[in-house]
Amino acid sequence: MTLAFHFECLKNGEILSFLLQNFARNLPHAIERNGENITLFVSGEEGELGSFADHLAKNLPFSIFVKESKVLAAKDLPAGGQNTQNLSLNNITPSQIEKFLRDLEPCENEFSVLSDICVSDQSVNSKNFSALLEECVSKIKGGQGLNLKDKSCEYELKAFENFKDIHFIIPTNLKALPKVFVADERSQITLASFEKPIISLKTNSIYRQNHSQAPSFFDVKAAKDLFIYALGMKLSQLGVNFLGAKILKQKEPPLKLIQLENSSVALNNFSYFKMADSEILGDGGLNLEILLCKFSDDKINLARKNDKTSVLFVPKFSNFSEIYDEISKDEGGAKLLESYRLAYGLPEGDIPRRESFFSLLCVAGRIFGFSDDFLKSGEILLANAMDFNGAKGVRIDCKMKSKLEFDAVKFIKSGMSFYLAGAGERNISFGYIESMAYFLSDFSFELRDEFGVQNVLLGGSLFECKTASNLIKKHLNPNIKTKFDIGFGIEVFV
Repeated sequence: MTLAFHFECLKNGEILSFLLQNFARNLPHAIERNGENITLFVSGEEGELGSFADHLAKNLPFSIFVKESKVLAAKDLPAGGQNTQNLSLNNITPSQIEKFLRDLEPCENEFSVLSDICVSDQSVNSKNFSALLEECVSKIKGGQGLNLKDKSCEYELKAFENFKDIHFIIPTNLKALPKVFVADERSQITLASFEKPIISLKTNSIYRQNHSQAPSFFDVKAAKDLFIYALGMKLSQLGVNFLGAKILKQKEPPLKLIQLENSSVALNNFSYFKMADSEILGDGGLNLEILLCKFSDDKINLARKNDKTSVLFVPKFSNFSEIYDEISKDEGGAKLLESYRLAYGLPEGDIPRRESFFSLLCVAGRIFGFSDDFLKSGEILLANAMDFNGAKGVRIDCKMKSKLEFDAVKFIKSGMSFYLAGAGERNISFGYIESMAYFLSDFSFELRDEFGVQNVLLGGSLFECKTASNLIKKHLNPNIKTKFDIGFGIEVFV
């Protein structure tokens, strides 16, 4: 009897292949790969296959990159199955955790790795595991920080007290998450996955009431290495619920996940466009590329293979005076400026010259007084938008000034009007992102109808904002095929 275990993967198929071959090593088996899709064929008696299927269901780690799996009956074991390459990964696995909790002894995972952690330049191994663990527990309980290093980065780890000077938080036990964060089952499953991505979680209202300086959102990551897992387990028993991690040296970027409404985006960790999505752009059709960036100019192009034409430009300003001059020329603009100046004052000074929607959001944030820092004002506006709990925000004017130029003056002016009228900061912030989403949706549909645009590719660091990704993709997707550019990230269904 032969069973075929089929997995539809989005990425990292070689890792799944290695694990499947490891689990099936005691039975006749073969692995076939078609791109990132993998099928494991296993032969044996009915009882053997039943036991194997149960073992696989229990011990195969959940991966965010597996889209779908199914088990089918197969006629025979195929000849010439593919061999998998040897891998060395420190990711904790269900069987490793089970063995560690049972024996309370350090043990290797399926990749024959115990731990990749170095504690003050001492590599963790089976001989020094327990001694180093006790030393680290003692230091953290004593208020000291630990200097740790693995293949991806060097970082300082200490008991979490506040969010200052740390980059992400590691819960010592996932059950402690609700003490600080809003963490639904989906978030906890994602954190516990094989890949252990960083996700941004919302701090809960009770915590924020008691900690007025707490941010609305903060990055969270579960323990990925057995040593960190064991450290968390010990500290959890001693009443330490969270560890704060400060990155000292980054060797390779961590995997970060943005959770959308019905899916997530696993970021490729760089915020520029990779203009070569073979799946979409390779078909010779006409596509719209929407690149929205925080630190460089936006690029909104019609593209057919290597032929690109810009179809939308966002104006850039040198200083706030230039913006006020333009607003004063618009109908009712002079009166609005005077009323706003009397009520809240108006910021002055130079503006970084970037042709981007984010730069306009920074201008709005400065005018609303979110921060004296230009870029931080925009970041606060994005955070406010993510923190908004209403169904709809105010409708900001988003329209074209000419055939190719966005009307930045009306975009800024309408937000000032709502602020002057008493609309809340979160409402206006969400309104800006929501109105941008509607505008880009209508703009894309017009290009589809006029030029026959077939697909839309989204990318750029502005899409790291969950609300921006959610709303823009949501309003585009029903009427035109929309996906994230592979240079930005991969959409996964978790």
